[in-house]
Amino acid sequence: MKAIINKGRLISFYCFVITMIVSLTLFSCEEVLDTVKDCVIPNPELPDKQLKTAKLGEPYSEEIKAYLKNEPNVDGYIYSFNIKGQLPEGITVNRFHRTLFFEGIPTETGAFSINITVEVHESIQAIDICVKKATREYTLVVSNQ
Repeated sequence: MKAIINKGRLISFYCFVITMIVSLTLFSCEEVLDTVKDCVIPNPELPDKQLKTAKLGEPYSEEIKAYLKNEPNVDGYIYSFNIKGQLPEGITVNRFHRTLFFEGIPTETGAFSINITVEVHESIQAIDICVKKATREYTLVVSNQ
């Protein structure tokens, strides 16, 4: 019982802080508390896969699609991506909803490490305290054969 009371006080404290930060309060304290109680976004996942090997000077296309395990409404969330690392010259990455598309004609060979983080948001509200994320590293190899 004590843990429940402490959790309630903590949530009330967060609500107070959020309300104070947002000078022109866009949401009431009750709306923020409802969001906290209903925050049940499953953890996002990125596929554990080897990217296809690209060939120097030839068209390349590959995709990585984020997903939520055991979530029937996987397209009902907002996805954002952060990509760190260097892509080979000639390859670009584009995003459409929960999918990253790697496309182009590589003009250099090598192994290129790419670190991808996906964040899943419940909505695009100004105050979005329901965010989950996952990170995975991939290697894009460009060969000259």
